[in-house]
Amino acid sequence: MKRPILRALICALLGSVQLASASAQTFPTQTIKLVVPYPPGVTPDITARVLAAKLGDVLGQAVIVDNRLGAGGTIGAAVVAKAPADGYTMLYAPSALLTMTPLMYKKLPYSNADLQPVSFIGYLGYLLVVNNDFPAANLKEFVDYVRAHPKGVRYASYGIGSGTHLSMELFAKQAGLQMEHIPYKSTPTTDVMSAQVQLMLEPYGGQALEVVKAGKLKALGVTPRQRSPEWPNVPSMSEVAPGYDVLGALGIWLPAKTPTAIRQRYLEALGKVMAMPEVKDRFRSLSIEPVNTGPAPMLKTIEKETALWSSLVKELDISLD
Repeated sequence: MKRPILRALICALLGSVQLASASAQTFPTQTIKLVVPYPPGVTPDITARVLAAKLGDVLGQAVIVDNRLGAGGTIGAAVVAKAPADGYTMLYAPSALLTMTPLMYKKLPYSNADLQPVSFIGYLGYLLVVNNDFPAANLKEFVDYVRAHPKGVRYASYGIGSGTHLSMELFAKQAGLQMEHIPYKSTPTTDVMSAQVQLMLEPYGGQALEVVKAGKLKALGVTPRQRSPEWPNVPSMSEVAPGYDVLGALGIWLPAKTPTAIRQRYLEALGKVMAMPEVKDRFRSLSIEPVNTGPAPMLKTIEKETALWSSLVKELDISLD
């Protein structure tokens, strides 16, 4: 290659790098869209609105929540995966959308590689709740009863292949239980209260938790290995199913080709937001532990959980296509 041509290529490359750097330094200059692939009122949406308000204050630009529903969250994920890689469109969702969901579709309009991890901002589990007439006062009595009545107990979930479905099936497998699964398209809380189904797993921060606090449902267990500070008297389900440990995470992703400098801008802003006492208090009131992990733990979690759920999805022969 002739030297003048080589010099021209180098100058062009340097110019593009300088342009990207300058763009990142001035970022953001317009409204940012935070895509939540779930309906208003559920845990991801509630926390997204807290996050959007504070993140907008720190960045100096409005951050709006955009609920994009459907297909188990994949419609919202596709919106972000195909968005311009300029930092103005983010995905806010549970880690399950990248670990469980892809396992149940033969073909998606995007892949995990189309999304760049930014940070987990909250860890959360599920609460095992039963109706007040269920003949068990604690987790051990619950397990004993279900074992004595194989397939005689019905549990609700937020749908086939949802986190509440797979997490309960994993517990049943590890605890040696057989139950009938009743999937719902919306919250099953009312039916659990009226004993049309006996129990469910409810995400921390979900609608059923206020019902539990009001004494209209009983809480018997939590899915993470560690007990929740908000539910200190509720045992971990690992105490009756050794090795059981389900801890979800809420996180932020950007389109894959978004410049690293823009991701770093978000990390710095998230560090300030997640350190705010009012944000910590709000998250913890929902039994969610506020964090700001950065991208590395996200990649490790996705790899680990994909391996865990892959075998269960195959065993249950779940397909959502």
